[in-house]
Amino acid sequence: MTLRSYWLFIVGLVFLTFFMTACRTRNSLLLGAVGGGPNIALPGDSATCSGPIQGSLIRVSPTGTVNAGQAVTWRVDVHQFDGQGIPCRGDYYLSRAQTGSEPFDGLEEYTTDYPVPNNLQVEEVTVFSASNPSLSLNLASAAFIVAGGSTQASTGEAQLSCDLAAIPNSRAGIATAPNGIFRSPLSLSLDVVDRSAPGQNLLIVRATEFYFENGVQKTRSIPFPTTASNFHRIPVTVDRPFEHSFVVEVTSANTPGRSASCAVLAQYLPEIPDCTLSASPNGDKFDFNFGVAGYHTSLFFDGVNVTGTTRLQLPGLQAPGRHEATVVVAGVGQKTCSTVVDPIVAPTCTLNASANSVQQGTDFNLTVRVDAGTANTFLLSGGGVASPSASTSVVHTANLSPTTYQYTARVTDAYGQSGSCWKNVQVTAPPPPPTCSISVVSAPNPIRVNDWITLRLTRQNSVGHTLSGPNLTATTQTEVNVQVPNTAGDYDYLGIVFAANGVQGNCSKRVSVLPPPGQWYSLSSPQDCAVYCAGQGKQNVPSPEGHKCASGELIPQSAIGVVNFRYGCWRDCNPHGAPDGQSYKKRSVWYCYGTGQKRDSDRTDRIVGCFCR
Repeated sequence: MTLRSYWLFIVGLVFLTFFMTACRTRNSLLLGAVGGGPNIALPGDSATCSGPIQGSLIRVSPTGTVNAGQAVTWRVDVHQFDGQGIPCRGDYYLSRAQTGSEPFDGLEEYTTDYPVPNNLQVEEVTVFSASNPSLSLNLASAAFIVAGGSTQASTGEAQLSCDLAAIPNSRAGIATAPNGIFRSPLSLSLDVVDRSAPGQNLLIVRATEFYFENGVQKTRSIPFPTTASNFHRIPVTVDRPFEHSFVVEVTSANTPGRSASCAVLAQYLPEIPDCTLSASPNGDKFDFNFGVAGYHTSLFFDGVNVTGTTRLQLPGLQAPGRHEATVVVAGVGQKTCSTVVDPIVAPTCTLNASANSVQQGTDFNLTVRVDAGTANTFLLSGGGVASPSASTSVVHTANLSPTTYQYTARVTDAYGQSGSCWKNVQVTAPPPPPTCSISVVSAPNPIRVNDWITLRLTRQNSVGHTLSGPNLTATTQTEVNVQVPNTAGDYDYLGIVFAANGVQGNCSKRVSVLPPPGQWYSLSSPQDCAVYCAGQGKQNVPSPEGHKCASGELIPQSAIGVVNFRYGCWRDCNPHGAPDGQSYKKRSVWYCYGTGQKRDSDRTDRIVGCFCR
């Protein structure tokens, strides 16, 4: 390495060391309030200029290479911010080595009054607040290369210049400058330009960003083009607040071993972002959701640092009340948003029944109404409840004793709070079942076929009835005349009674109907009674005494005075004779014999009468 190259290298290191020292000094002022709390306003020169001093030192002329011994003109631009973050001018003192101090109003050009030495040049100035001398700011220019001397032509050494692309500035009256102050993240570009003569093709060795984060100086590398050119544009994004220093180191591709560095400063003073805070129930908890629409250094929830959190939960019973979220931008200020969670009311209820009194065996319904708060579980208790873990239930009373029952409902919310309500329902004994009876109030004795009879239905505990039977269409009359069938037999008449609760009862009456009455016929000559009755269009049937025929030795009581006992009576003509007298033929003569009677064919045994019907 040549002596000249070595000297340039040493001077470059001195510049970088000084430059970063200056940056740290400035950041110690700008970031005085970093640490999580609100910004502390520093004293200024007037009621509006209350913030820290900001500034830049820019070489104006000449451009390009500067010859040794040549004067150089610089521009100093200094200002502060008011309470709304708008830059404003103040009164300051400017001092620099070998010149003393002089007052100025924040924007001034001056010319060096000493020869520029034949080496790497870094101009330095210090700015003081007129009203607060302890408030100061050290400024340093970008480096530049000085040519060999005023009488010597340019040696063609590398002359570099780094500038940020134009920075948009929304504040009226504030000039746009390469070194600027802005309010939101911004995409910029570092322009590395070769200003030497003859031109050099530059290779970028490294590009570095120096910045402060939470009061700690950090660095990060910037991707850069790797080709040789006399102009390089490096895109960068300033997305962290406060001061950012960009340093680019280059070497000459034409003249290996020659190197230089350049730097530029940008200020990012972010706006404090708005925030949102909302709460929504989630089971037995409340979800609190945060929304922050911009850069912030910390986030507090009810005084607790929750930076990096977008949602948290509180137990439901701890959630009611006012809650606040505070967004802090260290060194700038803070904003607060809030939400109010209504008190969680313990549930109350009303228990309703579909009936206040029911008869035993009749079902009724229970229904729970939640009057206040919310409920997610229910518990019903009491006799006959079918569904205890529900808000409605059927109650079965079939197995309940007649008395008054108290039913209870317990409602519970998701937070374990509960309330109770009651309802009394009376279960009464059912009325006695309906009964009835049927009687025959008028009828011949005995009742024979086709006779007319009168039936009467008597009922108890009923509201209605029907009466029906043979030859009787169902009727609601309690007394009715009916003709019995024309066929002998036993016949049932049926009554059905109805109670008010729908219960039925029944009753019946059996009526025996006898055949029509028969009569004795006196015969002029003995013959078979079955044949004789058939000839009369009737049937030979037993008489009231059970005899189908009569003779002088078988004399029924009913035959005396009707039958002519022309063959005489044995013993006498009073009623007598064996039971079940029937026709018997012997040698072409018909006789009448009863069971066990001697069949001796006497004349008095001949048939003299037949009973026909």
